[in-house]
Amino acid sequence: MKANYLITLGFCILLLNSVNAQSLIIPAKGKHIIKDKAINELRLDSLVLNKKSSLEIQGKKDFTIYANHIILADKTFITAHDGKNNGTNLKLSGKFIKIGKTVIDVSGRTYEVGNKTEANGNGGNLLIQYNQDGLIPQSDNNKEKNYIETLAKGASTSTNPYVDVQNLWYRVALGSGMGRSPMGLPQGKVYDASEGSQGNIEIKPLNEK
Repeated sequence: MKANYLITLGFCILLLNSVNAQSLIIPAKGKHIIKDKAINELRLDSLVLNKKSSLEIQGKKDFTIYANHIILADKTFITAHDGKNNGTNLKLSGKFIKIGKTVIDVSGRTYEVGNKTEANGNGGNLLIQYNQDGLIPQSDNNKEKNYIETLAKGASTSTNPYVDVQNLWYRVALGSGMGRSPMGLPQGKVYDASEGSQGNIEIKPLNEK
């Protein structure tokens, strides 16, 4: 079986809710998912996302990644959500060695594409802290160097509640005969009018409070 990621265990210590390891290296086009309920923090010597690779954090309200060296190649993605359609409160800090075309997304998800038992989600809070001896990440200008696309939007829905209700009653009518069930009724919620709130995004030096 081919592994799609590598954790180098020069040392690896699980202490409370934190994992200390030498490196997390995700190869090109690889994907690594963190969903262990016992882990809320990674402390690494090196975090490396090679080209077109991704790191996904699942089921976490809060999560912290600290790495002495951070390498983000082109077309890399870091996403994080809490499993209830809300974005994770994510903190990424360390010395940035390389910043390619990178997206960090802690946006809320809609119930249509996320968990249908939950409402539209809120965006998480994203904090990026950088060691000033390395590169300085920025999210203001995608034409400048070291740009990271940062997303912390609240989920919304583009559906029309009036049309949805009309469609629902139409389907109920089609299946209203004796022994017949409604035809084509959607599973879970039909419409959730609430919109999730926007999360906060902050980029600042490590030593700044």
